[in-house]
Amino acid sequence: MPVPTPATKVVDGFELPSSFAQTASKLVFTVNNTRFQLSPAKGDDLDLTLLEFIRSKGFTGTKLGCGEGGCGACTVVVGKYDIHSLASPSSSSSKAPFRYKSVNACLLPLVAVHGCHVLTVEGIGSSSNPHPIQERIGKLFGSQCGFCTPGIVMSLYATVRNGYGHLTEEDIEHSLDGCLCRCTGYRPILDAAKSFATVKSTNNGSSTTNSSNVNSDDSDDAEPTTPPEADLITRTPCAKGADCCMVNGKSTGCAPSATTPGISTTADAIHKVLDPTQFKPYDAASELIFPPYLAKDTFDAQDLVFIEEQPESDDLDSEAPSAKRSSARQVWLRPGSLQSLVECMKLYGLDAGGKIRSGNTETGIEVKFKHLKYSVSIFVSDHVKDLAFYRSDERGITVGANLSLTDLVRQLKAERPSSPYAHQVKRAILDNLAYFASNQIRNVATLAGNIATASPISDLNPVWVAAGAELFYVDTTSSEEKSVNMRDFFLGYRKTALPAGAVITKLFVPWSDDAGSVVQAFKQSKRKDDDIAIVNACLRLSVRDDRIIDATLAFGGMGPTTMQSVQVQKFLEGK
Repeated sequence: MPVPTPATKVVDGFELPSSFAQTASKLVFTVNNTRFQLSPAKGDDLDLTLLEFIRSKGFTGTKLGCGEGGCGACTVVVGKYDIHSLASPSSSSSKAPFRYKSVNACLLPLVAVHGCHVLTVEGIGSSSNPHPIQERIGKLFGSQCGFCTPGIVMSLYATVRNGYGHLTEEDIEHSLDGCLCRCTGYRPILDAAKSFATVKSTNNGSSTTNSSNVNSDDSDDAEPTTPPEADLITRTPCAKGADCCMVNGKSTGCAPSATTPGISTTADAIHKVLDPTQFKPYDAASELIFPPYLAKDTFDAQDLVFIEEQPESDDLDSEAPSAKRSSARQVWLRPGSLQSLVECMKLYGLDAGGKIRSGNTETGIEVKFKHLKYSVSIFVSDHVKDLAFYRSDERGITVGANLSLTDLVRQLKAERPSSPYAHQVKRAILDNLAYFASNQIRNVATLAGNIATASPISDLNPVWVAAGAELFYVDTTSSEEKSVNMRDFFLGYRKTALPAGAVITKLFVPWSDDAGSVVQAFKQSKRKDDDIAIVNACLRLSVRDDRIIDATLAFGGMGPTTMQSVQVQKFLEGK
């Protein structure tokens, strides 16, 4: 069937869907208290990362470290007005229309912040009037060279601003999973950060299991049994470990004895340094407000086009074919709906050099380090509401293609499935998301991006294969929605069953089961947080009358793509 030709119009030498051609494209956002309206027509370069832009405007507190989203030095906070937010389905904060999230500015495309409030370390406080987070990091010796400190401060800021009042020390610890520090050591940083905990921890502030708070859904409904208190002040961190004086019989440990004037206990000694009264109290009402002119829901639905201005030609350029000169210009399209996205892919997604870029956590690295060039970048994130949804029923869950992984975690944690198998599927997904990259990456990475990248060490694809998930997409050659089972999706290294130009729309993960199935996921990496897998797996067995009637064993890191152990599966059947 021939491709239906969308209504188009030529704009500045480029053929575009008519919805884009009718839009006066301006990128509107605010950095701290400064409003920006950018347009290529005014000479503004929009083919930038957020980090490149904010540093060019003098906000140099945000640093460039690794350049690939691994160190956290570039972390900023992005706020957005979203009355349809899926952020926290089980908490009262879900009623708030403003969402703030930490992101890696070194990867995030500038076009991603349309209609957003960007906060940098300069915007939340200053040396003369520091934010409580900045003050405590400084007074509690949480910074030495200081290169990583802005990213740590902003990562913690997003957590505190979104959840102050019900944060545990474990919540705070895991909010820093995307930040590295090579000289301070993490203890003073954690001491300062955990002073914002208001719910007493029962495990000295760190997880005692092999999964992070991404996975701690069973604790969501628990009520604290003690008055809110950060337990930092009531324990004595000691680098001596088993040789600690307190362990070996000295009740006050290495702290001054009871005879020291003014200090009677170890806790008193710690209070001497960590006296809460010496710090500014955190007051959410004193935070920089969300800009009122951005508080509307029309930004998401706008179709935007940003075409790099044609450079002034010289004698040599004027002899070159005009089409060749135009093809070297960078184009960013930002469709505001699924229909607009499909029209874009019909024009540029087959063999015309178009590339869908969402969280940019993979393509951003390809551009920066592999020097790949995309003449037309099509930015799609959770602003396209047709692709950012979550639904569940007794059959399973349906997840929109561009729902962020953070929102997927929050939705799953709110689920209370009735069947044992459904609960196991939920746990398998959360288990492999527990140490998936970092908070900053999960906040922008999308379900479709992780699937379509087809990485052989994807943490999620083994789960989808084992569970028999069904992937839905729009085939732009026919404009029809089709589907493919994830067990048939991967064809080779970075090769999938998706036709060229296809648009992934959703994933259905079944969790109804009548055969007594069990499923469990695993990941092994060199370190827990923010690390790629050496090997990962998801194993599913269907058992009836004490015999295995079906098995799916999916592995990552064992070959060029996510693979099933077909021979072992056959061997297990009937056992």
